[in-house]
Amino acid sequence: MRLLAVVALLAGCNVAKGKLTVPFVNGWRFYHGDDPSGPGVGPNACAFDSIANASCTNVEKNGNRWTEFDCKMSCCYNPECLVWQYFGSDGCRHGTNDSVCTPTNGASTGGKRSVSPPFKRDYDFKETSFDDTNWKLLSLPHDFIINETFVHGSDNHHGFLPRGTGWYRKHFAIPSDWKGQTVYLEFEGGQHYKEVYINGEWVQDHSAGYTEFTVRLDNVTSLQYGSGSANVIAIRVDASYGSGHWYEGGGLYRKVHLVCVNATAHTTYRSVYLNPETDGTSLNFSAELESLDPSAPEGTIIPIKVVVQTRGGVVVAESKDWSWPLQRGAPGIFSKLLHPTVPIELWSTRNPVTYEFSVTIGDVANEWTDTHNSTCAFRSTKWNSTFSLNNVQMELRGFSHHNSFAGTGVTSSPRLNLFRAQSSKAVGANFWRCSHNPYAQDLYEILTSVGILAWDENRDFGYEYRHQMADMVRHHRAHASVVVWSLCNEDECEKYSSATSVAYKSAASELDPMRPTAANELVPGASISSDLLDIIGLSHGDNQSLVNLHARLPDKPLLLSECCSCVENRVGPRNFTACEAQQNSPGTALPYVSGSIGVWTLMDYFGESGAWPQSIGNFGQFDISGFPKAHAWWYRVNWLAKVAVSDPSRPLVKGVSHVARVVNLWDSVDSAIYCAVSTAQGALRIDGVEQGVKLADGDGMTVWPGAPYASNVSCSAIQEGSVAATHTLVKPKTSLRLQLVVDVPSPATGTGDSLYLDAQDLGLIRAQVVDEFGVVDSTVSGNVTFTVSGPGRLVGLGAAPDSLLPVQGNVIAFYGGLVRAVVQVTVDCVSGMADLVSAVDHEHGPLTFMAQCPSPAPSITVTAQSQSYGAASITLRTSSAPLDHPFAVARANANLTYSYIDDITS
Repeated sequence: MRLLAVVALLAGCNVAKGKLTVPFVNGWRFYHGDDPSGPGVGPNACAFDSIANASCTNVEKNGNRWTEFDCKMSCCYNPECLVWQYFGSDGCRHGTNDSVCTPTNGASTGGKRSVSPPFKRDYDFKETSFDDTNWKLLSLPHDFIINETFVHGSDNHHGFLPRGTGWYRKHFAIPSDWKGQTVYLEFEGGQHYKEVYINGEWVQDHSAGYTEFTVRLDNVTSLQYGSGSANVIAIRVDASYGSGHWYEGGGLYRKVHLVCVNATAHTTYRSVYLNPETDGTSLNFSAELESLDPSAPEGTIIPIKVVVQTRGGVVVAESKDWSWPLQRGAPGIFSKLLHPTVPIELWSTRNPVTYEFSVTIGDVANEWTDTHNSTCAFRSTKWNSTFSLNNVQMELRGFSHHNSFAGTGVTSSPRLNLFRAQSSKAVGANFWRCSHNPYAQDLYEILTSVGILAWDENRDFGYEYRHQMADMVRHHRAHASVVVWSLCNEDECEKYSSATSVAYKSAASELDPMRPTAANELVPGASISSDLLDIIGLSHGDNQSLVNLHARLPDKPLLLSECCSCVENRVGPRNFTACEAQQNSPGTALPYVSGSIGVWTLMDYFGESGAWPQSIGNFGQFDISGFPKAHAWWYRVNWLAKVAVSDPSRPLVKGVSHVARVVNLWDSVDSAIYCAVSTAQGALRIDGVEQGVKLADGDGMTVWPGAPYASNVSCSAIQEGSVAATHTLVKPKTSLRLQLVVDVPSPATGTGDSLYLDAQDLGLIRAQVVDEFGVVDSTVSGNVTFTVSGPGRLVGLGAAPDSLLPVQGNVIAFYGGLVRAVVQVTVDCVSGMADLVSAVDHEHGPLTFMAQCPSPAPSITVTAQSQSYGAASITLRTSSAPLDHPFAVARANANLTYSYIDDITS
């Protein structure tokens, strides 16, 4: 946007017209392990007296702690927790000084302490003088657990990847003209417990693994300013425990920004809010303003300018003579209505129109002291017995998600999230359940841009964690895609005091009274009062459960908020099962249920993996590398092709009126052939010979005898006697070679055609073995080795769910004829921050920041080598054009073309 372009040209915060946000991701040093000067694996607060097999009063379940160690460590880091007990399958409990424990014959482990001693803060690693030159030099985001070796005997819930502790250090300078201004760091997230030190001085901790936090720097007395200033930030990240029963990763796995804003008057973090809930007649704006300048006169009139405009620059609403009388001390809330002068076009899943939104805060000289620039969108929602968007009734269909992908662990990027979003639309989804935690900001921007609704879910549930609910709502309420706040998930919802759920409901309602609250409950009403929640979400319930719920709560909106744990690997038996239809039925067959929004899951993920050596939970419709599995075609048939194009519930996907698919891999056609169709009938041809026509079952499947000697098998969807769609599976020939394909960015996935030169963007390469006609051989074995040249680097690999090869190495084994390579851009020439980054960073790490973009834009070359199938290379295009930013690509591809799922033949 124009305002950002102006700001980026200005070098100093105190003369800048607005806010400076500088990338703070390069030149970090990392040590895997704990400071040897510290006792044990945690602070001294971890010393407990044993109370095994005790009965304790006034203890509350801590449902987010899934192992004995998690239970102990989460108590250890909470100064109010003096008692912990672990009961195996019955979970974890924490108590305070009101808890009284007596010996019994029970079956529990636990610990008790009379007081919580101060945390250890005298680490050598925090000291400015500590020599960290032997530590690994890297950039953020960074997941240090994914680089571990898979260990038999480690926790399968965490994908057999051992958890641990790590330290980050960064040497940096602060420009001299930032002195006297407000300077802070924005952390988008870190896993799990973070202790932050500046120049050897402890400044704060942050205990949540999924919420953003800030660290103020200008009030640190030792902070140095000027080109020669030598500051050190040290962060101890304890990821030895967590809050999830899946792979959570560890480290600073989301981006970090260095921010400078004028101290005279500015908005507080994430407080600028233009409410998306409206019928378009008025827009509700609010922000929290503060002054941290002790010399600023009280009552000084601070002008405020708010502008909403179309992508083409047409102003649709703007403020008139708004101002704020400056007040020092506690922040003040500023709230007013904007009245559009041009009709507002409402956002929907079928028309995801967005606007540009700018806020400028000015001082007495009418110079900007703060700026805010973002995307906004407007819509109205209504939850009765069904859900309506802008007064149009919809049936909600969607998937649950976890964040890990191939070798990237839990790090992500806007382009990767765009690929996920487009893949969900391609199989009929209009809804995204953020399970079981808040995600990074860019995901919600992507969902709004492509037209997907979202259920945003809090992670830690318990009175001691109630601030996390407020953080989630405050950080994500501006996104039009978010339509529900979820307090908790399944077991975490159970056995809490009513005070906990009331506190969480209040936290959401105080910040956002317009959106409803819900929870993904196994037994609705068992712990959280159904009167408290606005929507009742049922996890893995059957039709009768929802019939009973409706009879008990006839006025409450109902959702099947999770279902369908239907396991399948991409290689092996490939067919539809009864699982998909049966478990989705409660959300789709009952007229008073708004939909099935949480199919488990869109893609496979690390953890919850079952027996060694499989490290991946195989519940997805796509595997962990983003390759479609057979079950993806159930949703492609039943949630997309069978839904009328005019149906407001159908996502915007072009060119899919009917579907036909042989869901087998070639090596399984000798036993039976599975032909999926979206029509009432399916036909089969083997080597050109018609085998007849069959009625499809309710799932769209026709089953045929095997053809062990066939060369090709064709499946056709028959509509009123005519062929509506055909797919042919061809037996590969013996002359095989290695081939590389760019899947992201690609028009075939609706993700553009060029990577953006922002030192963050990710591309996905598919390596496959094909014959001379391009037919993939799904039976090949052996390893493939990758190298990358140009402004990019290899950051992850993905293949078999039971592979023990390092997923952040450069060698991986074929799985079903395919492997995945993830490549990251290493050059930023678009932020306009090269000079500031150079001035701030003492070490520049693996990323390069440039003041000007080279012309023509350089390409990235990816080369793969296989001992059996030769070598292949491919280039990834890069671009500095704003239209190639992932957000712009998302908006341009909201009406999706997604041929990728048809192109994958293995």
